[in-house]
Formats: sequence, structure tokens, C-alpha cells
Amino acid sequence: MQRCANRNLRVSVFVFRLRAKYRDPATMAPFYNGATFRALRDVLALHLEQRPNLDPDTAKWLQWHRREKEARAASHHQLACSVRLAPNLQAMQGPTPAATA
Repeated sequence: MQRCANRNLRVSVFVFRLRAKYRDPATMAPFYNGATFRALRDVLALHLEQRPNLDPDTAKWLQWHRREKEARAASHHQLACSVRLAPNLQAMQGPTPAATA
């Protein structure tokens, strides 16, 4: 990641309309934080997947990106499944399908 060289230059991030602090070294696109960087790289991966002829380094990066994205999704799913509601919130939610059967 590179800091924007000229601090007086106001560059905004395309999607989030935030003032950019960094530039992606691969695409030179401005971004604000890690979330916007991941969004930029996801778009870059989608673009590169549609290209017919990829050089070996790009193909290797795409494989790594897919694995990282799947791992991130799995950890989010695992976190969502491990969250339990407090007993008073479960009562507000109503009966579970197993309890009504």
C-alpha cells in the first residue's frame, strides 16, 4: 500500500465516497481502508477471471484469492453459527420449530 503523495489532492474512493488515504499498487486505484481494498481486489479478481489467457503469476494469485475468500466466508459463517442469544432474547423470538413439533 502506498500513501497518497500529495495530501492536498482530494481523491475520493469510487464506491464509498470517502477520502482516499492509500493507492493500490497493482491498479493505482485509491482506497480508504481495508474494507475498500478488499472490495477493489474482489472486483479485480472478477475482471481477471473473465480474461481468456492468464499468465502463471496471475492464475496463481486468482487461486490464492479464491481460497482466501472461501476461508473468510467460512469464518463468518462459523462466527454466525456460534453466536447464541441470551435467554431473554430467545423468549422474545418465539418458539423454535423443534419445540412446536
